This record gives sequence, structure tokens and C-alpha cells, in this order.
Amino acid sequence: MAEALHRNLRLISMHELLVRTSPWMAVFVLFTRGRFDLDGAIQLAGLYYLAVVAFEVPSGWASDRFGRVVTLRFVGLAWVGAFTCWLVGDDRFVVIATGQVLLALGYAGISGTDVTFHYDTLEALGRADEYADRQARVASRGLAVGASGVLIGGAIGLVDLRWAFALSLLLAVAQFVVTLGFREPPRTSQAE
Repeated sequence: MAEALHRNLRLISMHELLVRTSPWMAVFVLFTRGRFDLDGAIQLAGLYYLAVVAFEVPSGWASDRFGRVVTLRFVGLAWVGAFTCWLVGDDRFVVIATGQVLLALGYAGISGTDVTFHYDTLEALGRADEYADRQARVASRGLAVGASGVLIGGAIGLVDLRWAFALSLLLAVAQFVVTLGFREPPRTSQAE
């Protein structure tokens, strides 16, 4: 079990980098405005935020009930679905809206689950006192990679906006694959 938990620690950084590299962010507003005008773009944004609010509590419950690893895997699958919708949806509002809901489901699912998984892993290894420093490093790298991802998304979006979605899809698949290497840390009596 200790070996699996040490593998979790190695994979957590990679997972964070894949999650935070978001090339789609640079082009999504241009994509939606170009296909659905300002009204459609605002409707899609509103749908996303409504879905995040609707999924936030149930996804936290699922993370506590079914486990962090299952939830993180589900996030990856939701994002694979979201970016697939955006890649093939073109000007079909319902397909793009479905992608928005799946994106929201993923963000609600990862909210708190990834950092709790990190803490639970360290706690199971008897290293919980390292959490603040380790999580700060993971988060700062994620921010740097996120900025790079947006720049890359913008650059490839100059050729075709959908390429940013294609790259995001590849990153979501990679994120899901990384979660297949995660192992659920044992629950402590304090966690229960």
C-alpha cells in the first residue's frame, strides 16, 4: 500500500499540470460568439455557472461517499465528453451546451477533491505536516502551466479555434489515464 501511496504523490503533480493546462480558455468566447452571437455566448456561460452550482454539493458528496479517485476519474471522463462536444459541435447549440454542462460537472467534481486526495495520501503516509508546502508547489506549477496553456491555445486558435479543443481533449484523456494510476488512501477514523 505504501508504494501505491508514494505513486499517488508522484502522479499528483502530473495530474495538476494536465488539469490546469487549458488551451480552450483562450478561444472559447471567440468560438461561441462566432457561432451564436453575444446572446448565445451569454446563455452558454450562464448554463455553465448554473451547472457548477447545481453539481457542487452532489459532487462533494460523491467524493466523500465513493472516493476521491473515482471522482477524479469521473472528472476526466466529463472533460473528455465536454471537449468532444466542442470539437464536433460546430454551430449546434445543444451539443455545445452539453459540453458546457459536462465541463461544469468536471470542475464541480474536482473542486476540493484533488486537494483532499493529496492531503489524504500524505496523512496515510504519516506526512500530513508536509501538505502546505507540497500543495503550494503543485498549485504554483499549475498556475504557470495554465498560463502557458492559454498562450498555446491562443496561438493554435489562430489557425483553427477547434484545434484548441482538440488539444484540450488530448489533455483530458491524459488526465484520465493518470487517474488510473491513483490508489485510494485508506480512510482514517478522523476522516470518517
